[in-house]
Amino acid sequence: MYDLFYNKLKPLEQKLGCQIRCLAGDTDSLMLSVTNTPQLTFLRAMFEGGFLDTSNYSTTHPLYTIKHKAALGFIKDESCGLQYKQWVFLKPKVYSFQSYDAPIKKTAKGVSRSVVAKQLTHEDYADCFENEAMLFRYNSTFTSRKHQIFTGHVYKKALTLWDTKSYWSSKYSSKPYGHYSTKLVRPAKRVVIPPTRI
Repeated sequence: MYDLFYNKLKPLEQKLGCQIRCLAGDTDSLMLSVTNTPQLTFLRAMFEGGFLDTSNYSTTHPLYTIKHKAALGFIKDESCGLQYKQWVFLKPKVYSFQSYDAPIKKTAKGVSRSVVAKQLTHEDYADCFENEAMLFRYNSTFTSRKHQIFTGHVYKKALTLWDTKSYWSSKYSSKPYGHYSTKLVRPAKRVVIPPTRI
């Protein structure tokens, strides 16, 4: 992902006279903000640069082709060439995208898909970010005890802005633990010592 961003995408800034910022990332994806250039111009530059697979675009899109479908070394535009109205990134694998033309895409790691689809809205994600709030929801689960399967309901944290994998200097920026500018190391795991009988 570093190679893609710094060696392939960043050189497009000078070529197109635009600004490319990485807003968020996941294991195998980057969410970018591109300013000072039309979206189609930027996508065309990526396509001509030989690293954009446009096989998931609408067949009427000017860049649509199946030439690079599932080819190694090519990236896919998950927005399928559409523009987004608002993105809300709370933490890794917990985000919501609101598009002008497509349905809202929401994910929340650790929360059942039915809860995400039916009980969480894009506004919940935005409110959680703006107010630094935590949102809890009931999740239905299957559990087993002594080889008997039961249905259970767990009241768990569905959305929160803060995660424990990074050092947050503000709600807008974070750095990994151990980064030279934080002077912090990852906190040690808490060891619970059971009480002893006397």
